[in-house]
Amino acid sequence: MNFVELVRQKLHDFIVREYYRENTINVTEVAQCLRYSFFNRKTRYKEVHYVPIFLGLVFHDVFSQFSEVFYKDLTDEWKLGGHVDAVINDKVFEIKTIRRMITKPHMMSANQAAYYYMMSKKSTNLVYVNTRFRANREGSIKSFNIISDNEEEMLSRARRYLEYVLSNKMPEGEKSSFCKVCPLQEDCHPTKELPHFYTYVDDYDDYWLLLEETKKVIEPVDIPYFCIHAKEVIEGLKEEPVLFNKCLNRIENNTFYLLRTLIKQETARVLTELGLRALYDKTYLYTIPLNSVGLPEQPFDVSKNAASYYAEKEGAERIVIVIIDRENNVRAYEQKEIRWEKKDAEYCKFCNLKCVCPHAKL
Repeated sequence: MNFVELVRQKLHDFIVREYYRENTINVTEVAQCLRYSFFNRKTRYKEVHYVPIFLGLVFHDVFSQFSEVFYKDLTDEWKLGGHVDAVINDKVFEIKTIRRMITKPHMMSANQAAYYYMMSKKSTNLVYVNTRFRANREGSIKSFNIISDNEEEMLSRARRYLEYVLSNKMPEGEKSSFCKVCPLQEDCHPTKELPHFYTYVDDYDDYWLLLEETKKVIEPVDIPYFCIHAKEVIEGLKEEPVLFNKCLNRIENNTFYLLRTLIKQETARVLTELGLRALYDKTYLYTIPLNSVGLPEQPFDVSKNAASYYAEKEGAERIVIVIIDRENNVRAYEQKEIRWEKKDAEYCKFCNLKCVCPHAKL
């Protein structure tokens, strides 16, 4: 079996199934370059980077009890649809993961949040979560309150895009920072800028609502097995012990880790449901979506340990670990030996919460 192609196909099918709804234009499509959105829709996401979109869809599942879908009619048959990550206390939260903290919101994300503000008529917060291990050195979380008063222009843009879709006519490209990584860049020479529909202010209060609700979700979670900590990570934590003191109990110092733990749980569940962590004729497939660029020479020990744990439970005779990065680079690694090591709870000395910690392998 070609596990590399299996992983690509299953991720693609999941994205198409979850992203497109009948007679619905997605808010994301009109928040970004219309030419790029049209290309994705017509090719059914054959050329896009799977991992960022997959993780974005997982986010919706993570916050399923808080999420909500808003609609706005475009014609008698078609509507504009937006699936927001969370609505808490009548406030909208859209969550994005990044690997370096920013001082202002990314334009396409802020446009997306502006559409949510326009459609929901609710206070809208765009929340960035820094996913780097050393996130606290530059900030682990930042929130912007997004405001917009361009409803007519925004709906006009959505209806114009719908005309392109129905007439099968490619829109003109729109300049943005995304152009340098766009798959259409060689044949696209945009003459106009991507419009922005928002103003913003730094928000220091509302996103605590999201974090408090997140804490309620994560605290009852029963994680049934082991913590696996890379030795070098543990050594590194000693440099900043205050950040890990009573981990997950002091929400003000561990905002990122609460969200990260939930994301890891849901990612594992979805991958299993899709058959991307499953047994195939005595071979256990363990898929890792890597939200960075570049593939390691060998899987990390923590990944091999976790794969062995599941393979043993399923009665597998061999393991294939497939890693796919955010630019669709993908590699399969065969692991013939099935052997995993259970780490003692003392590895969690930074949190004193058995197995519920930032680096628990979920």
